[in-house]
Amino acid sequence: MATLNNVTSALLSQMVKGCSQADLAVLEIAEMYKRHSLLVDFPIPKFSLEEVVVDLKVAFTSTPVSGKVLDETSKAEVVSRLDKYITTLVESNTALSALAKKYPDAAKAWRNNQSHLVQSLSDLLPVSVVFDIKQFSYSAAGKIRNFFISMLPLGIIIGPAKTAVDDDLPIKTPTPTKKATTTTTATTTVPPGTTWAENELINSGGFEDKVAVQIQEIVETVLKAMPVSPDRLDVLVTASELQTIATEKITSIKLTLREADQTWSKVEMPNGETREKIVPA
Repeated sequence: MATLNNVTSALLSQMVKGCSQADLAVLEIAEMYKRHSLLVDFPIPKFSLEEVVVDLKVAFTSTPVSGKVLDETSKAEVVSRLDKYITTLVESNTALSALAKKYPDAAKAWRNNQSHLVQSLSDLLPVSVVFDIKQFSYSAAGKIRNFFISMLPLGIIIGPAKTAVDDDLPIKTPTPTKKATTTTTATTTVPPGTTWAENELINSGGFEDKVAVQIQEIVETVLKAMPVSPDRLDVLVTASELQTIATEKITSIKLTLREADQTWSKVEMPNGETREKIVPA
């Protein structure tokens, strides 16, 4: 796929280079005529294209977008920041930090899983398209929460632990009942073998909301630092591409190109200096 400005600039560039190659051919012929005793008095042949009309067939696949959109470079920056943010979340989790120290192999497995997570977040980010940043942030936060849930079951080895990511959530302390052998809590029933931290991630929206806010801030910060994108029109122009497009969706653009000769000339500047400039012939 190409942009319309790339197509038109390529046409103009090729025309200019074609004229320059023709001039070099004329120069070569002129040198040959000059050395030839019989051709020296003949006029040197030269052709000029006063006007070239190009009937360009294109199919537009996109129109200029309003606002800023991610390009490949800015997308890579967002993904890099998300990776660092997830690492911070993992390292700030008490249960995971303890497990990482006690079981290095488990920590290595989590890092591998994090790489897959980051790739899945990258797949969600569009390029050159306006997208709903808030919707992306919550989708990404959901994936991150599932990533934590997949890791936290191992926390049963060291017992319940409060997640440092969600410091605002109070720890539900078991309240003894009349029977000393049983305890009850004010929260929903926790599945057997599930840590407190895992239960909070499953049942509480606080974690996901906080992560979504941070992700949205990351994306908006990168977008804010980007320059305003110029208008971009993506088009299909090759024969093979246009064959797959319905006739009514193909646009015809008529380009009329006229030769405008320019020459080097010495121009006197206001300060008295003389400079060489290219000016119309």
